[in-house]
Amino acid sequence: MRFTVPSTSSLQQSFDVFHGVRKFLYSKGFQPYFSAISKIEYDHAGKKEIAEVNEVIGINGEMVMLIFECENQFLICTPSRGVAGGEPIIIGRNEIIQISYFDGLPEE
Repeated sequence: MRFTVPSTSSLQQSFDVFHGVRKFLYSKGFQPYFSAISKIEYDHAGKKEIAEVNEVIGINGEMVMLIFECENQFLICTPSRGVAGGEPIIIGRNEIIQISYFDGLPEE
């Protein structure tokens, strides 16, 4: 699946948002890898949950804009959680069932 960010009108604009959000996350003390995840499936309190870019997540009822991978956690970014401010939704690596990645990331 080709890399995209919801509410962007071009691949370049998607890359710009990706870089901007990644930089913001670094400023908050996170260290996201240079990869773009399209979907994660994870176990939350014994229930399988899914977070997918361009889909609404049940945790806060917002569209998932980006998902970043870090050493011990995954960061789900929605408009109010990690994109336009605030802390991202954090999922521990030990909760992950499956990871799907986008193709065609921008150069670092």
